[in-house]
Amino acid sequence: MASSILHQAVELAQAGRREEARQLIWQYLQSDPSNETAWLWLASVAADQPEYQRALNEVLRINPNNQQAQQLLAQFQQQYGAAAPPSVGVSYGVPPQAAPSYTPPPPVQGTPAFSVQGTPPQRGYGMYAPPQPVEVKVETRGGRRGCLGCGVPGCGCLGCGGCGQGCILLLLVIIIVPIVFCGGLTFTGRTLGPLDLPAAYLPGEMGRKDITFDATLDDQPYQVSASVPRTWYIPDDNNEMWVAWRSMLDDALTFTETSTTWADFETEAVENPLLIDINPAVLAEGGDVIIMRLVGSASGNYSCSQVQSASYDEPPTNYGGGLCGYRTDEDTPGPINAVMSGAKDPGEAYTITFYVPLNQSKAAQWQIYLPKSQYSFYEDDIKALIESIEIDPQ
Repeated sequence: MASSILHQAVELAQAGRREEARQLIWQYLQSDPSNETAWLWLASVAADQPEYQRALNEVLRINPNNQQAQQLLAQFQQQYGAAAPPSVGVSYGVPPQAAPSYTPPPPVQGTPAFSVQGTPPQRGYGMYAPPQPVEVKVETRGGRRGCLGCGVPGCGCLGCGGCGQGCILLLLVIIIVPIVFCGGLTFTGRTLGPLDLPAAYLPGEMGRKDITFDATLDDQPYQVSASVPRTWYIPDDNNEMWVAWRSMLDDALTFTETSTTWADFETEAVENPLLIDINPAVLAEGGDVIIMRLVGSASGNYSCSQVQSASYDEPPTNYGGGLCGYRTDEDTPGPINAVMSGAKDPGEAYTITFYVPLNQSKAAQWQIYLPKSQYSFYEDDIKALIESIEIDPQ
């Protein structure tokens, strides 16, 4: 089990997911604090200079003849000066809080991959000179800081004809700034109606809203609450905002199957709770629908001791009361309903299945389906969504 944790951490580090790798390495060190390879990998993804120096010192404590650690520590001290050695007696189970410092740049393309048994890459704080002012070139690609409407076939950006700096500035002045100025943080979590679309590009919690809906599992009614991206709506013809968004999508994005319409999702939502993304820019870029649905109930052992002993794609979610849920991610053939109007080919899809415990032996099973190309756009939102779900019996 422990070796699989370290193996997963190495794969995350090689993929550039430094913070996730760092957390797993600290988890591994809780059970094996004398593994010099793990400490070397920790140095390669260290959050700050003290942690980097501590990791190298731990390597030399375990093996004073480790030449790689000697070289990296010498380079570090040459660039930054000698610093006090890390304090002893710190618990290996909890990573220290990051001190104010800069984060090292991501691994350079072309860096060879390494296995757990191999030598960790020689990178970390000791390999970098102090940061120098650089010229930054920003490329907008439809992410949270993208431009409203860009990527939608035939749709310029607020009349600017593209996603240039003038368009972004106009968007900020006309829409985003008034939202933040007038509403401040008071609107966090609340739906903004037609302003949900531009507000979806705000960072963090401001780009999400709280929703509540009813669900039935095994003939038992429940009330579900969750924090979801602002452009995710329950397709309900009694909801005026959904009807408005549906009309917009019918004009902008039609389906390859001509018999399919956006209203068809309303029928599906009657049978099972369903959320669907209405952001036209995201849909056109991904080329397929983005859906979250309640699949049903699943039996198992959802005690935290049982769930945490298993290995999953992401760390388990603790829902309190000694109950934990988990998720599995998989690549799946796509699409479900490829959209037209010049939208991109959706290619491969991504399915996230996650379980929210109702009690120790039963959980609600959910699935999120989206084009794989759009996963990075919603990655933080999906994690926050899963952690926020509450299911209460009525």
